[in-house]
Amino acid sequence: MRLSGFWQTGPLLAALLVARAAMPDATEPSALPRAFVAYDDPLLALVGVDMLDGSGSALRRAQTLLLRDGRIESVGQVDAVSVPEGARVLHLPGHTVIPGLVGMHDHTHMPGVPFLGETAARLWLASGVTTVQTAGSAEPQKVLALADSIQHGRLAGPAVFPTAHYINGPGGNGPMTQPAGEAEARELVRR
Repeated sequence: MRLSGFWQTGPLLAALLVARAAMPDATEPSALPRAFVAYDDPLLALVGVDMLDGSGSALRRAQTLLLRDGRIESVGQVDAVSVPEGARVLHLPGHTVIPGLVGMHDHTHMPGVPFLGETAARLWLASGVTTVQTAGSAEPQKVLALADSIQHGRLAGPAVFPTAHYINGPGGNGPMTQPAGEAEARELVRR
């Protein structure tokens, strides 16, 4: 199935805008993450969008969403929000803006591939996921490095909150850590 139009770019645009706003102390991103940002204008107006705000309230139709330096400055009915001069204006009727999604059980690996790294980060963003809590790791040091690279703008991706590596018993699953005994297992848990 091939996606087109908004379903190709809309979720990514929304995710990147929310991800940028969610990183208050991030350093200035390098050229690599910028390559995935469609609009990086200091003042951006999304005009005519429908919006779900995440509060449980009904869909708000025909809204203008004004973003200044990657943060939402104002939201309101199209005729109630004045767009400042110099803003890049995107007329997007028929498009829906949602808050970034939070993944609470995400992996950076799959069977046969112990670390997906940048690929996982890009897939999460493309799916509208702006924050991830990993659920165990086959390559914990790589996951920590991924989280650090995203936080400091070296890679495009959601905020990643890593969990510990997997610990498995004798004869367990492939790349998972298999302690030799109780003492080693206790030491792994303490780390």
